Amino acid sequence: MIEMKLVLDEATDYRIFDELRSWLILGDNLTEILSTVNDKAFGISTDFVIGVSSNIKRYEFYDVYNIFKERGGSLNVTYYGDWQTNTGLNVILTQSKFRRRSNLHRLVIKAMFYKSKFKAADMPLEEYYEDFEHRTRDGQSKFSFHVLSHLSDIYNFSLSPRESPTWEKGDRLGPIARALANRTVDVSGTPIGISHARMKFMKFVHQDWPFRTCFVFRNPQPTNIKVGEILRPLADEVWYLMGTFMPFSVAILLIAMRHDFAESDTWLISNSFLIVLGSLCQQCTDFKMVRISTRIAFFFIMIFSLLMFNYYSASVVSARLDEPIYKINNSLIQFGKLKMKMASEDMVYFEFFLKKPDWEATVFYENYWKPTVPDREWYLEPEIGIRLVKKGGFAYHTHPEIAYLLIEKLFDHREICELVEVDLGGPFFTSFAFNFNSTVIDIGRVGMIRIAETGLRFRQVYRWQYRKPQCRRNILSVESVTIYEFAPHLILLAIGAIFAMAVFTFEIYIIKRYEFFVRSRAIIHFMSHKQSEIADSFYERDNPRKVSFAL
Repeated sequence: MIEMKLVLDEATDYRIFDELRSWLILGDNLTEILSTVNDKAFGISTDFVIGVSSNIKRYEFYDVYNIFKERGGSLNVTYYGDWQTNTGLNVILTQSKFRRRSNLHRLVIKAMFYKSKFKAADMPLEEYYEDFEHRTRDGQSKFSFHVLSHLSDIYNFSLSPRESPTWEKGDRLGPIARALANRTVDVSGTPIGISHARMKFMKFVHQDWPFRTCFVFRNPQPTNIKVGEILRPLADEVWYLMGTFMPFSVAILLIAMRHDFAESDTWLISNSFLIVLGSLCQQCTDFKMVRISTRIAFFFIMIFSLLMFNYYSASVVSARLDEPIYKINNSLIQFGKLKMKMASEDMVYFEFFLKKPDWEATVFYENYWKPTVPDREWYLEPEIGIRLVKKGGFAYHTHPEIAYLLIEKLFDHREICELVEVDLGGPFFTSFAFNFNSTVIDIGRVGMIRIAETGLRFRQVYRWQYRKPQCRRNILSVESVTIYEFAPHLILLAIGAIFAMAVFTFEIYIIKRYEFFVRSRAIIHFMSHKQSEIADSFYERDNPRKVSFAL
């Protein structure tokens, strides 16, 4: 018996009373065998059967287990069946092991939750976790409290919640992980992130709460001139057809105008083109059209221009309403290149996320955060940070569920549509964790799976996680036209003015040259005429006889 006790004690030290091994102890006295059993490491998955011989032809078997001795659990002995030489093995326990042992008889399970910054000192912890009105405050802990409450209902144990000490900066494990490592609590009340350091002291059973932190900001719109604003309202095929039919319309109007106006071909061509182009620009004309054919041509050109103008105007409005809002990718590097002012909500793990061994995070911290944000300006309250985000040019790092509540209250629809999120911590799922080699690990694992599969987990996430405000583009109004959208029209006007001035200068130059040429010809002609008169006078003076004779 002493040798058996040594073996059982050694098995307890090595924690081998688990579901991977089955134990069968044979003896003559049940009470004596039970006195040697060390049930400290027993749990819900323990397969430990004691066989007691009543006579040489019959053995009685007893199923022995203890759910959680450290929390007051008692050794449970249940008749399992018997074995006889003539009938063989007879088992009367037909239920599954977990179903038979699922009732913990109000055993106390200790759970630790992160210390709240919002709970009043005199307010009971259970009452605070039932507060749905302020669900964004400690929503992760409130979610986990209700999930653990569902788990306690399944296995009939008593949940003993408690708050953790303050998480000191620089502590990578955190107070909950340290409490689990010291075995002062049994389960993490608030789900925690999985890390290599924590996996040495605890076992994670199920990933439940979607966790992430992000920079929230209004993405600055591009400041480049939008040349395509003029042509975008109509498809390329429409512009091609307009370019094809305009010369055709000019030709038809020119043929009709030949009978109305006795002018030169240059005048008729020029004015036909101006009339067609002017009608498209919603301009009328002062030409008096006498013939019916000319009026018919002009009438249908005006009808076409009216319809074209209406379609173009409607297309402009539609194009501006459906214009995609420029957004950057979910990248810390691209976010850093925006050169925005930044700050963060005061959270212990912010510095861990900022300095995590990740290339993108390292580049962002060294090149953008560290040179831009002084140490004393790292943290701002959420109410102040989100209001700065609303003004623009500012990025605030926070939990999404905290930001969404303030954004829904303060932002209009366009500002919501302009919001961009760049993740820093996460996204990942935080997990419930139990003590390493805890006897209730299997209860937690199986129970969490059942809660997830039946939809209770999703219901609690939906209840306690504040939803992101939706970008409702269908009710957006057209905002004022920016200078970058109006610039192409000004450029077109400037090109026309410059072209007109260039042609005007060229015309003045040609006119001046022509006048100079005419004057020069007149002066040359006058001078040549004068020279001939002077030459004739000299000739008459020197040769009077010849002149007289000639006369």
